[in-house]
Amino acid sequence: MIDHHRCEYPTTIPGKVPFVCWIQGQLPNLTSRQAGKSIGPLDFYIAPEVDQFIRHYSYPPKQGMRWSAATDHRLYDARPLSDEELAPFRCDISFVSNQSKLPRVYHEERLRLLPDDPDVHRLTDYLFEAIETEITERPETAGVRSAASILRQAERELGLAPATTDVADTIARFYIHPMTELMYRQATLEWVADYCDRGGHTLHLYGNGWEPHPRFSKWARGFAENGEQLRAIHQASAINLQSTSYGAVHQRLLDGLAAGGFFLIRYCPTDIIHGPTRRLLDVIEQYGVIPGVTYDAKSIPAPTDAWGALQKHQGEPWDDGPVFIYPEELDRLRSLAAEDYRLMAGAVFKRYHDVCFRSAREFANLADRYLGDADTRREIADSMRASVVERFTHDAFARDLLAFIAKRLSERDEGRP
Repeated sequence: MIDHHRCEYPTTIPGKVPFVCWIQGQLPNLTSRQAGKSIGPLDFYIAPEVDQFIRHYSYPPKQGMRWSAATDHRLYDARPLSDEELAPFRCDISFVSNQSKLPRVYHEERLRLLPDDPDVHRLTDYLFEAIETEITERPETAGVRSAASILRQAERELGLAPATTDVADTIARFYIHPMTELMYRQATLEWVADYCDRGGHTLHLYGNGWEPHPRFSKWARGFAENGEQLRAIHQASAINLQSTSYGAVHQRLLDGLAAGGFFLIRYCPTDIIHGPTRRLLDVIEQYGVIPGVTYDAKSIPAPTDAWGALQKHQGEPWDDGPVFIYPEELDRLRSLAAEDYRLMAGAVFKRYHDVCFRSAREFANLADRYLGDADTRREIADSMRASVVERFTHDAFARDLLAFIAKRLSERDEGRP
């Protein structure tokens, strides 16, 4: 068994003064049970994955609001900038990301921070190979498998497992999630770079650390400043690129769409998970399926089919065997439904399927199509921007937060838990 406790830090969250905390990343001071238990009865928190903080870190369920990033649509204004302002940034394709480190280099850096334990290093080496295999050999579902699933696979094949759920969570945050995202983005960029090399297209790559990269250095354009410079980049690029392993609704996409940019988005199963999730939740309710109980597949054919479809959609192994729905997975799916799938790009943007690509070939086909059709690019960009302005601005966030707090306070006044 593997047991290590790196990345554990004390929290400094105040517990006596009511406050609202917006958790936008895996910050160590906030990802701990001490932090969760410090939330007072009139305190509230916002996070993209509320159920994760409830399940792992003892955050109070009723006081968490699920929300993603928000954009300042006044700063990222879609009104066209002048030719003079746009000229330095004009290109066929641009990508803004700081994920520039070579995966193997990142892996070695992570190893040096881990305990000097042969089992820990053996597990981490295994995780590197497993993630790389997912990214390179299964591009349509790459990055979507849960960390828990990958760790279960490691236990089956190596006989090694984290000693506790806390250790498993640390491994996921410290290694699996960041490594997956790094490999995922660079694999997408390989497709784009190959396309540009073949066709002589211009690619601008913004962010820290790309200059020494052996494959992408020739496109490096240095760091991009938030605000006016990014606004100019988004408007000047015929195609902006979005590639994240956990779903497209991300700060960079929201800012870019608000600024009037046109995006091609790498397909991620999470972005259209609302379809199979709705089907599964419907049949679970209809048949009274209880999470945490093992069922014979033949005894509940409709839930079995729905669960199997969701597993396949997420790149999980599925062999039509016994059905066992993990309670935490069902909680996660129910939280998505409760928020009307507001973080799923396929549910948010009507034109999502017009701009998503699953492979190098699909990217090339879309790029060829849209580089020569400025009118359609503008039509799609306008449609997607309208959704951003309606749902993802600071104004929309303030509206939703005040409504959430008012509802919770009202429930307290009425004596409801």
